[in-house]
Amino acid sequence: MPKVDWGSSLSAISDELSQPGMEERLGISSDAAKLLRWLERLPGDKLVGRLTPVIEEDCEKQIGIKCPWDSKNFPTYIQVLIDEINEKSDYDLRTQPWYRYADVQTRIRIARKKTDLQDVVRCLQWLGLQNGVFLDIASTEATLISLISPRRGDDGGTGSCSP
Repeated sequence: MPKVDWGSSLSAISDELSQPGMEERLGISSDAAKLLRWLERLPGDKLVGRLTPVIEEDCEKQIGIKCPWDSKNFPTYIQVLIDEINEKSDYDLRTQPWYRYADVQTRIRIARKKTDLQDVVRCLQWLGLQNGVFLDIASTEATLISLISPRRGDDGGTGSCSP
């Protein structure tokens, strides 16, 4: 295990700070980036299944965003930010009304978009089942990834390693 000294730590921090922010990387607004950072840093014990804690309770203090509209339109503002995140990332977020006594509050359902790879794996599984063969999801996905990933030292299929 490598030792990490103070210089290495400072270098890692400097590297992290030199990276473009989420706003720049994804092309999203500051408030959408703050919401996404909050979502990604939520500890698992704070989630209710795939639902976040009630947003209204954490909005200003922990997330750092404030609704620019009347408070009754808060869920709509959160949905606008979620639409922006969904459009520019692999997230598939949705607002979820949460009823507590007479109040209606907002949680966010966290999910990821299906990838093309997942669709191909499902199709292969179905084809396998039609032919009496069960294909394990993980091994099928790993095999597909190995088939489509660029290989180091790929020689274009000639079998030659010489230049």
